[in-house]
Amino acid sequence: MIQPPEVSLRCLGCGAPFPLAGDLASPAACPSCRRLFPRTTGGALITLPGEMMSAVVREVRDFWETGAQWRISNDLQGLPKGGYEVDDAPRLAETLLRVRGVEISGFLLDLGLAGRKALEIGCGPGDYSIMMADAGAQVVALDICPTRANSAAVGLRTLGALKEVRGAGVQGSAEQLPFDDAQFDLVFSNGVLHHTPDTPRAFREAHRVLKPGGLFLFSLYHPCSREFLVETLLIQGILQLRLFRYGRNWLGHSTEWTDAPGRRADRSLLRRFLFPRPNHNPVTRVYTLRAVRKLCDGFHSLCRLTPRRLDWLPAYLATR
Repeated sequence: MIQPPEVSLRCLGCGAPFPLAGDLASPAACPSCRRLFPRTTGGALITLPGEMMSAVVREVRDFWETGAQWRISNDLQGLPKGGYEVDDAPRLAETLLRVRGVEISGFLLDLGLAGRKALEIGCGPGDYSIMMADAGAQVVALDICPTRANSAAVGLRTLGALKEVRGAGVQGSAEQLPFDDAQFDLVFSNGVLHHTPDTPRAFREAHRVLKPGGLFLFSLYHPCSREFLVETLLIQGILQLRLFRYGRNWLGHSTEWTDAPGRRADRSLLRRFLFPRPNHNPVTRVYTLRAVRKLCDGFHSLCRLTPRRLDWLPAYLATR
């Protein structure tokens, strides 16, 4: 059985708080301004429609929405495109054990999730959110893309067919989190916020929705790594001329579903090198430890969890 987490939303229209409750198949309504928040077919709440997004946020949403079906299918190894179905419940338990980033999954589980209220920012197909719900957390899986939020919502519902779960999928922006202040014990984001147009604002929002003493577990691309220095900067940026063709956003054109040698197997290495396919990822940045410290200025403490210094996607833990 699945029920919504015990958290309060914040209307992005009038700012009024209201509970994330009610029928997961029906729209939610702000009691103050009567604004309606529709749901996807899988039950994810839509809090930020396209007309309320800035042009660059809409561009980011469209890029990731285009790749959502491929990524969901690839990540979940054979489960139906677009998400889970209730009939997949016997396979779901095994699938949950195979999530992206084994190391950060271990960090998550080590935090002790039972009874905690957790928010995942950039949930993708929902694998981490489902893992947290399976460990006993009350989970909100948030993504800017309706398809991804829907996949997470259906996955949580499928887990609810196996056990009691408190979870919900929500479509929304990391820069305008649709939640009231101090709602979560844990905010989690793995390899997402370096693709956000206003990353400092997203960190301030994560701080706002955390309870005092709450934890923010996140990972960001790091420039002092083999993946960046060799595969991205040298091969794609310099040898494939992306650094010169695309200027300031060359890194956006060199990450996520590109033809970097070693990242794709559908074409030969030589063809991928000589004839790289175009990629139009609107935003990608890398962050040194010093830059991460600046992003976390408002937090009480920050530590780097990943021991390897040359890791492309190191994990950090900040405490509010």
